[in-house]
Amino acid sequence: MRKDPAKAGAAILKGCVKNNANAYYQLSNLTIRTRAGSVTGASYLVPLSASVSANVFLYNIRFELTADQTVDRVMPIICDNATIHLTGDDGGNGLVFAKMSGWDKAVSHLILCSGGKVSQRTSVAVEGGPIPVSTGTIVVRDGGTYVGLKQSGHTSAPVWTGTITGRRYNVTSGGLVKCFQGAEYFPGTVAGIPAPTTSEGNVGTYM
Repeated sequence: MRKDPAKAGAAILKGCVKNNANAYYQLSNLTIRTRAGSVTGASYLVPLSASVSANVFLYNIRFELTADQTVDRVMPIICDNATIHLTGDDGGNGLVFAKMSGWDKAVSHLILCSGGKVSQRTSVAVEGGPIPVSTGTIVVRDGGTYVGLKQSGHTSAPVWTGTITGRRYNVTSGGLVKCFQGAEYFPGTVAGIPAPTTSEGNVGTYM
């Protein structure tokens, strides 16, 4: 799914994107906006969820946290035993999390990788912050892997910009983060756990 580059204006999805088992899909040049109103029986909202061996490519995607829904908290991206590729234009922010006017809900994390793999090959921007997170800007657990690296053919390595309040990263239960950019690579006001190391461990590793 992608926005037609020949047509003016933004392409906007309101609600949630969730895959079927073993699905392959790509979202390009889109805004995903939290759904208005309440969600029956739910206390949280997941705008994008990939699971069960799905292979998902995100290219120039903007997540907007809006004030017109009533769930208690939002988890923008969940990778549950799937693979998510974060990509974008060279020198640009291929992934944006935007806190819109009036937003007052809790955010558990921006990206959760529980099993599977998230590959960050583009810069990520946080707009309208600070955005508060309760568990971490990124959370990697249950054997999941988060890798940050320069996209093939790009001239610049990916970075994070913007303001987050809360823990920078939270890596547990055999999770692994390999960005090699130091303890302050991800935005936040609280140190991530565990501390950076040069060798993988069984509990959780940040490199």
